[in-house]
Amino acid sequence: MLLMVWVGAIVVTVNAKLLGGNVSFFQNICLLGYCVAPMIAATAVCMFIRLTVSDVVNLTLSTCGSTMLRREDRPPE
Repeated sequence: MLLMVWVGAIVVTVNAKLLGGNVSFFQNICLLGYCVAPMIAATAVCMFIRLTVSDVVNLTLSTCGSTMLRREDRPPE
C-alpha cells in the first residue's frame, strides 16, 4: 500500500512539474493525504463487511453445532 502512495504521489508531482507548476513541501503533504484517503476508506469498508459476514457465519455455525450436540445429550423421554 505504501508503494502505491509513493507512486501516486510521484506521478502527480511529475505531472505538475511538467505542466510548469511549482509544488511546495506542504502541497506534497496534502497530496499524500489525498492519495491515502480513498484507500483508508475502502479498507475500513472492507474490514467492516468482512467482520460482519464472518461473525454472522461463525454465530450460525456455532449455534447449529451446539444445538445438535445438546440434542444428542438429552435422555430419551
